[in-house]
Amino acid sequence: MSDTVSQSADLDSQDVRRDADFFAMLERVSFQAGVMVGAEALDTEQAYHRRRLNRHQRFLAGSGTVFGLAVGIASAPRPGGATDITLSVAQGYAIDGLGREVLVPETYSISLTDWLAARNRDDPAGLASALANNTLFLTVTVRGQALATGLTPTAAPVFDAGVDPVVASRVGDSFLLELRADATKVADAVAGPFGAWTQDRRPPVVGDVPGPLTPRETQFLAGIADVPTRNVMALHAWLMHRTLPAWPDAPGVEAVLDAAARVVLASVHVATTDVTQPPVLANVTVNNLVRPFVRPNALLAAIAAA
Repeated sequence: MSDTVSQSADLDSQDVRRDADFFAMLERVSFQAGVMVGAEALDTEQAYHRRRLNRHQRFLAGSGTVFGLAVGIASAPRPGGATDITLSVAQGYAIDGLGREVLVPETYSISLTDWLAARNRDDPAGLASALANNTLFLTVTVRGQALATGLTPTAAPVFDAGVDPVVASRVGDSFLLELRADATKVADAVAGPFGAWTQDRRPPVVGDVPGPLTPRETQFLAGIADVPTRNVMALHAWLMHRTLPAWPDAPGVEAVLDAAARVVLASVHVATTDVTQPPVLANVTVNNLVRPFVRPNALLAAIAAA
């Protein structure tokens, strides 16, 4: 159908906006005898359970990889003697930056050779902005994505006769894997355990831990003799003063929300002096350990005690 792509994009944009709204009160439908139930009521009922689960996962579990999703590199010969460099993402499970489940059921691959050629053709300035000290900085990310499926004819009025009168009868919880040029050119760093509670998912600075305390609270904290207990209490004090991330309500907010939803899986470095040249396997390196991981409470306690 001609509107398959546009429907998927619209549904995904609506889902991202709704899932990123952590402030709005959750509403569920009050089913009463004699009250007609339409599509809006059923959508509200679904949204209640979806958003409740997303908040639970984002703030109690955090965002990041649960298992799998390892990024790898490989080379393969091409006709004519050329070599193709590919990046692959293994199957796995994660929670994205908006608390949504991300399940990748099988390995997916992309040709880094073709990707670089396409970027040199379509966005050479953007690619050049990710080059520094003879290194091209790239990142592999993943996020949840709504996917329109089961297009079905509809009796609703058609405003554009050039568009097929169909709607999606199902919305799949799919995913979006992206290879992106990293213009920030940030050196590899361990992802902090408090990603769900900071605006840009970076660890808090030392001066921000444990947060503003009253003199009495400071004295109480210092008086805890057991060091692990004191460290855990300091983290609790930091969380006590955190607020829900707020997103700007302004033009371009979609790009902000997309960035907030992404979870970095790996940093990819390509050693090169000329980004227009095909990559060489020996010059491409991957670091999977820069990603955030979902940490259970017991592991957080161990981190705090270290």
